[in-house]
Amino acid sequence: MSRVSEREVVIKLVEYMKELIHDDVWYRTNYVLRSVEFFPTQPEIDLIIGRGSKKNKYPPITAAEVKYIRTTKDGHVSHSYYSGLDEALALLVLGFDYVVLVHLVRTELLKSVFLNYIE
Repeated sequence: MSRVSEREVVIKLVEYMKELIHDDVWYRTNYVLRSVEFFPTQPEIDLIIGRGSKKNKYPPITAAEVKYIRTTKDGHVSHSYYSGLDEALALLVLGFDYVVLVHLVRTELLKSVFLNYIE
């Protein structure tokens, strides 16, 4: 099984969302705020998406923190349900209209690990 990066997953998510949304949308993935004066930590925003085109953008503008939950190289899974919550909350300070936290889980993990919690 090949390793897929979180960046690749974000691109696939955007492609999927564009099929569902019937309006024109613009988006930026893995956007880094480069103003050291205002953002000394230079946070990376996984996804920014809004209505319109790259030239004409209309509110609301949504920022998303995307976490791709998968096994590590040694076969372990992070069981943290709070993964990315701090980053998503930090996006609120930047003035986006909406902020979402997206947890994407590999299918085999959903079946073998997460659904076992129900039992």
